[in-house]
Amino acid sequence: METVSISQTNRIGKRGTWVVPASLRQRYGFEEGALVIAEPRPDGILLKAAIVLPALTASSAQTSVWDEWFGLMNQINATTEEITDALAEGRR
Repeated sequence: METVSISQTNRIGKRGTWVVPASLRQRYGFEEGALVIAEPRPDGILLKAAIVLPALTASSAQTSVWDEWFGLMNQINATTEEITDALAEGRR
């Protein structure tokens, strides 16, 4: 994504509220009620949209999802040590 500098000075309100300027809300798709992540950085705070996924439950409607998940896990057929080694190698 192209970096565009849009600087505005705002005040922090009561209880720590800050109004995100409309131009930035529109540009980044922040709508009323949207969940965001405030990530601390050495030079400030990074504000980004949170991605929300539905929770999987063991209800009858979700049983097939769980069956698929556990079926895939059974197909892997690797030990915990092998998986840990593969992850460590992938990080190098």
